[in-house]
Amino acid sequence: MRKTLGANRLQIVVQFLFESLLLTLIALLVSLPLMYLAIPVYTALTSTGFTAAMLMQSSFTLWLVLFVIVTGLISGLIPALVMSRFEPMNIIKGFSGRGRTSRLIRSGITVVQFSLATALVILAIGIAVQINHLSEMELGFNRSNLVVLDSRHNPRAPEEFNYEAMADELAQHPGVLNVARSQVPPPSTGSYNPWQRPDWADDQMVPISHYAVDENYIDTFQLKLVAGRQFSRDFGADFTPAGAPDPEQTYCVIITEAAVENFGFDSAEQALDNILIFRDSRFRIVGVINDFRLSGGMEDVLRSTSILRASSAPMRSLLIRIDPTRLEETLAHIDTVWSRHRPDIPVNRSFYEQTYDQLIYEQTNGISKASLFAAIITITIAALGLYALAFYSSQRRTKEVGVRKVLGARSSSIIALLTWDFIKPVIIACLIAGVGGYFACSIQIGTPGQSAASFVDTSAAQLNDDAG
Repeated sequence: MRKTLGANRLQIVVQFLFESLLLTLIALLVSLPLMYLAIPVYTALTSTGFTAAMLMQSSFTLWLVLFVIVTGLISGLIPALVMSRFEPMNIIKGFSGRGRTSRLIRSGITVVQFSLATALVILAIGIAVQINHLSEMELGFNRSNLVVLDSRHNPRAPEEFNYEAMADELAQHPGVLNVARSQVPPPSTGSYNPWQRPDWADDQMVPISHYAVDENYIDTFQLKLVAGRQFSRDFGADFTPAGAPDPEQTYCVIITEAAVENFGFDSAEQALDNILIFRDSRFRIVGVINDFRLSGGMEDVLRSTSILRASSAPMRSLLIRIDPTRLEETLAHIDTVWSRHRPDIPVNRSFYEQTYDQLIYEQTNGISKASLFAAIITITIAALGLYALAFYSSQRRTKEVGVRKVLGARSSSIIALLTWDFIKPVIIACLIAGVGGYFACSIQIGTPGQSAASFVDTSAAQLNDDAG
């Protein structure tokens, strides 16, 4: 009708685009109050800090306006171009424009829509798989039945209680398999400082996570000794003293296989007896152990603990390996010993495995629920799109269906015919999204330590600060 009254193609295109932008703007205005109501629920569900005030930021508003413009133009552009090229006489004659090109465009839009929807669902599944991997990944040591006890030892007030007596008494129970001491409690990875070899230039250093332990640490954690020996009380030089280390004395350290590579040694055996320098102190490598990750996939691989130093000083964290068959009586023994030596302070003990799981939950709970929320919305939108496509396909072929019914076609064959018409682009979309989503998840899941490095263990850092 507009063309008959003299409208040109440009005017019709502008009209379609304006109507599309207007509909998009109306949808935005409707969504804003819904978003305002949904944000508190979303924040509580995902444990995130997103607030409604963030919607009012100038940068966010700019992106929102740009999104409305782009969405309105893209959604109205193809109908505008297609409808504006129709000739009035052809429309009067009954020409519908449903040719091969129209079907290809419609199928292409369907493929794009469902490719994006399927890719988002695959990524949500990938996030869930990665979080599960963080919980079950191999840490390099036995995480089960390991109790972490905060001794509350204060080096500035060593007379508060008899540290050595309490540690010795804890070990005097058949349910206690090992008792070790460490400067910081797991899942903390220790201090992160530069170390170097004596033959390196002054500015050549390797940042390494390290902390002090006692001679029972490796056995308690059930780490594997690859080369050399463990710390031993038979070697006095193994242990740094309680006070400032003697700059003339060479102490001993045990490093991991990763540290062997980082310091440029060819093998674990070749690293033995070499000297490492930390600040003004010299340390001799007496042993090499397997790599282990106290915070699992939640820690940056570059900050995994790589050096263990032995110390004879009392340390705040007591690590107790217990017999799982005597769990209750062993925990009662720990509480009894604590109340005997520190009656004025409540006992603070926990299983490492529970602390580790809690760390993963706190760091991944928000993104896990957010991805699930996004996946549900995506599936809902995709289902609505599929319904619209099915409705359009059935409406377009009403006459064909009637003819087939008259000729004796069964309902099942007609359903199969109509279904296949819109299932084909969906299958293509799933294949495209499957390939893209597979590679995206391979990058994400294949290197869990690196992909989770953005989380880098704020809880562990806090534990470091507390221990310090």
